[in-house]
Amino acid sequence: MLNLNSTHSPGAAHQTMAQSHPAIAGILQPRKKKPYKELTLKEKVQLIRLAEENAGLSQAAIAEKYCIAKSNVCRILQRKREYLVA
Repeated sequence: MLNLNSTHSPGAAHQTMAQSHPAIAGILQPRKKKPYKELTLKEKVQLIRLAEENAGLSQAAIAEKYCIAKSNVCRILQRKREYLVA
């Protein structure tokens, strides 16, 4: 039977499991997000040039260099015409 009046928090079982099984701790921890950073137009153009000149460079590596998320790199590269014309 399910006790709806329980005072335990929903994450309590995960915390206990993570504490008792260190190998599981890394899986259950929430992923840390990068702080939001807005690149200037100049930085976006530099990023685009870097990606064009270094075809073997991954978007993850570029994201790390500029301290932004991979999705932001992808979005900038998709809109590169807009940034290069501006």
